[in-house]
Amino acid sequence: MKLFEVRNGYIGESVTKCFVIAETEERALELASISFREESKFEYGNYLYDGEKHLYHQAYWTNLKAECLVDDTTKEYRGESRDY
Repeated sequence: MKLFEVRNGYIGESVTKCFVIAETEERALELASISFREESKFEYGNYLYDGEKHLYHQAYWTNLKAECLVDDTTKEYRGESRDY
């Protein structure tokens, strides 16, 4: 399994991202998309998708980029310290 950082290009208080452990980049993007879509749901949202109201356009959970941080999650890993 690999550790991925998936970003959607949006910035809130910091860069909007989701960390995912998956076998492939494709699967990491699928899993992150679910998280971003769930986060976007809001009863007073302006966008309607599949009967659900969302705060953000569907690009929020479909326009994603993944970066593999760790190729083997059975080994120790230490990420860099960041303030964003």
